[in-house]
Amino acid sequence: MVDSGASVTTVSRETAVAAGVPIGNEHVIVNTANGPARATKAYAEQLQIGSIEKTDFPIDINENDDTNLLGMNFLSSLQGWRVEGTYLVLQP
Repeated sequence: MVDSGASVTTVSRETAVAAGVPIGNEHVIVNTANGPARATKAYAEQLQIGSIEKTDFPIDINENDDTNLLGMNFLSSLQGWRVEGTYLVLQP
């Protein structure tokens, strides 16, 4: 999911473990649409969306459910992004 209202890209604990993301011990409380939630700060060694690749990318690990989303820290790292009809166009 792409969430322009989210500051940080967030993955579920299950996704982080499956991707081999080292899970640290720094916990934060983040404000979500459903209220405050606990997350763990981490860095993805590699984050690839299509042909766009980021390295050493900061992410939060969602401790509450299986939601994965691209936040503004990813979107703002791009040259641009826009919606065209039913498509999201990402410009690296």
